[in-house]
Amino acid sequence: LAGFWSKDGILGAILAAAPSMGAGYYALYGVGLLTAVLTGFYTFRLIFVVFFGEYRGAGAAAHATAQPHEVGPAMAVPMLALLVLSIIGGFDGVPWSDSIGDFLKSAVGAPIVGNNNVLAASLVLGIVAAVGGITLAWMRYGQRHFTYIENRSPLYLLLHNAYYLDPLFNAVIATPVLFAGRLLNRGMEDGALDGGSRGVAWLVGQTSAGLRRLQTGYARNYALGILLGAVLIMAYYMIWR
Repeated sequence: LAGFWSKDGILGAILAAAPSMGAGYYALYGVGLLTAVLTGFYTFRLIFVVFFGEYRGAGAAAHATAQPHEVGPAMAVPMLALLVLSIIGGFDGVPWSDSIGDFLKSAVGAPIVGNNNVLAASLVLGIVAAVGGITLAWMRYGQRHFTYIENRSPLYLLLHNAYYLDPLFNAVIATPVLFAGRLLNRGMEDGALDGGSRGVAWLVGQTSAGLRRLQTGYARNYALGILLGAVLIMAYYMIWR
């Protein structure tokens, strides 16, 4: 009922503004009424399928938690509080004696829509639309035993698969991005960046390994190294200078 009141408040506001806003608002109002029909239909389809007819859970697991049972007080009491509030809370802004709206005005402000005959007429139309949806649900699911048969209708499959947006997203965006990421990971990161850093590390390691052999700890070897260095310096100045 909380959804019913909020929905009819929106529809009433649209219908009240339609004469001054043009045909677009009437079209929006028509869509809203169609939504009310669909809401009544799918809500009572759920009710008829779940709570009416013969029990169809005999094939479920025999474990006690798999059997339908009433909820305990921990859930029932809060749900009862929400039930009461959902029934009376929507009366804020109804197109007749708005005592709840007047009482809450100091806290939540004035209602968005006021009291007039257009809002009352919209409320009646909304109720008629919802009852129409409920009637369709009763004719389809309430008058006979319901047996689930997988629907292969293209329209049903389109809606059931959410317009195939997930496969489209994977094919157009996710898969190319992942492919490019793997390609860059193997070629750029593993090959160039990691390969370059590993190459520098290898070069430094090999250079240090070669230079380490010169550190023998023998004075004669160091003296020989100094002599060779002096000879190279003299040869440099004698030949290239």
